[in-house]
Amino acid sequence: MVNNIDEELARIKNFLDLKRDFSRKFFSLKKQNPEKIRDLLVNYDELLDHFKNSKYEKYFMEGFK
Repeated sequence: MVNNIDEELARIKNFLDLKRDFSRKFFSLKKQNPEKIRDLLVNYDELLDHFKNSKYEKYFMEGFK
């Protein structure tokens, strides 16, 4: 969801006025749903059809990052 995690962490740190360094070395990221989106959404085909040819279609494609 975020292209540059370090930049986003710095932005959040500044917004919250935190003094401590928030770097990825302090935690690890884990994908919450390793399953394919098609297996998670009961109405996947309906949603794909609805968003086809829109800017949101890419979110329904396998391998989307």
